[in-house]
Amino acid sequence: FSPSSYSISEAGSSAAITIRRTGTTSSAVTVHVATANGTANSGSDYSAVSQTVSFAAGESSKTVSVPIIDAGAVGGSKTVSLALSSPSSGAELGRPSSANLTIVDDDRAVAFSASAYSVKENGGFVTITINRSGSTSSSDTVHFATKNGTAKAGSDYRSVSQTVTFAAGAASQTVSVPIIDARVFGGSRTVSLALSGPSPGVVVRSPSTATLTIADNDKPGKITSARLTKKSFMKAQARKVKLVLKFSPRSAKLTYRLMRKKGAKWLTVRNVTKKGSFVGKWTSSVKALFGRKSIKTGRYRLKLTAEANSKTLAFRVM
Repeated sequence: FSPSSYSISEAGSSAAITIRRTGTTSSAVTVHVATANGTANSGSDYSAVSQTVSFAAGESSKTVSVPIIDAGAVGGSKTVSLALSSPSSGAELGRPSSANLTIVDDDRAVAFSASAYSVKENGGFVTITINRSGSTSSSDTVHFATKNGTAKAGSDYRSVSQTVTFAAGAASQTVSVPIIDARVFGGSRTVSLALSGPSPGVVVRSPSTATLTIADNDKPGKITSARLTKKSFMKAQARKVKLVLKFSPRSAKLTYRLMRKKGAKWLTVRNVTKKGSFVGKWTSSVKALFGRKSIKTGRYRLKLTAEANSKTLAFRVM
């Protein structure tokens, strides 16, 4: 063989393999050439060759073509083994009688460096890495975007939608996703990440989507105190009777269940869920607790719940 190693781009149609004859060339000779799988597979990366090469009198060089198959997927460069054998009578094998053909992968692909990322709620931002594999000889682009999971853009994080550019030679790029510290306990929340719209010749491979988990660093809010300014009053006084709740450190959700005793049973008058940033103190009138329900005389029970703890108050309307 001349030389002992060959290479060709995956996009090439065939590799030209040169076989040289040395010494006298006055007569015709033959030699057999064959391919064998190295890391490349015949049928998917190249077409196998097994043929007899004939040198006519006076010929010192012959060329054999090895057809190349473009796999169309990123798999790295692969090799094919080449071997000479069975020279005709009067000829012998010289060195090298074996050689390697490298099929250079020219495909490019982009993907997230991981399928899951995490950041603390007070982390400020999180860095997302996007990797490019295969050829990096040219510049490429891909679009990156965030989408609400259980987290909400504007309150838990700032949405990102941008084109990521890989300069020639660059194998990775990063994107920053700003994180908003809600300072209210709400548990861990998730953001969906996605890659799309790569530049021509680039494929998006797995993981093409990922999940960002924003870990809540706040403690569950709780009611530290709850009181009514009066526990017994006339219906006409309901507007002036105040319910005062104190929270620590703060709560994202407040619920209350208002019940009235009828005979031996307690009947629900109103169930309410309030969402927001309840911090410090929250005040409401007893009349407001009823909403559109009419206030009747009798005994009442009010169950208040903030996150994981609750308190129950009792009052009477005369």
